[in-house]
Amino acid sequence: MERFSLRLLLHIVPGAQSFDDLLRYNGREYELFQEAAAARLLLESDEEYDLCLAEAISVVTSIPQLRHLFVTLLLFTNPSNPGALWQKYGDHLSEDYQHRYRVNDLEPDVTRCNAQAITDINNLLLDQNSSLSQFPTLPPLPDLSSFESEIPEYLQQKP
Repeated sequence: MERFSLRLLLHIVPGAQSFDDLLRYNGREYELFQEAAAARLLLESDEEYDLCLAEAISVVTSIPQLRHLFVTLLLFTNPSNPGALWQKYGDHLSEDYQHRYRVNDLEPDVTRCNAQAITDINNLLLDQNSSLSQFPTLPPLPDLSSFESEIPEYLQQKP
């Protein structure tokens, strides 16, 4: 969270010449970047998380890394509406699964691909002693077995 807050401050504070400039706001010196970012109300909105994901999509080539970033945002930044972030970026977070369809000359089943991606996100959350159930605006954990009979075996495996 501290590094994320530093990133926010670097984008927002004009003309900062030092870390002290980033930690100072309205005549007060904060000890942590997170405190300084909160004082500037940068952590009150999901806009920064939205910008973070949009930026990551433009530079990250590994979709599993993008899912890791999404989980990091869920666990350490407490977005007010993670479901809205999922709605906006779910297709990007499942792009590796969609790609498997395309390379086999098939039209991607976006619903199934998103289901697999949300399952992967839940597994990453479980690794951190969390789960989708702690984020009620996210889709529920899907039953992937309902998809398995509909698609060839080579598409059922992880990318």
